Amino acid sequence: MTFSCPNHEAAEQKCTLLNTLCVPGRPGCVLEGKATFAEDIDTRIRQAEEIASTGRRRQPRPKR
Repeated sequence: MTFSCPNHEAAEQKCTLLNTLCVPGRPGCVLEGKATFAEDIDTRIRQAEEIASTGRRRQPRPKR
């Protein structure tokens, strides 16, 4: 994902404005309503929280 935000703390993937995980477009985000995302915001928030709770940085690739 590529974007520029003055509130994004890259080292911790944190939003300093909302003091939570950075998920562009979430309620309160400076991008809310200004961008269109391919995936539902609630789904993206849930996935980010799951990844943070397990300590993974990326989701595993689906097996073929």
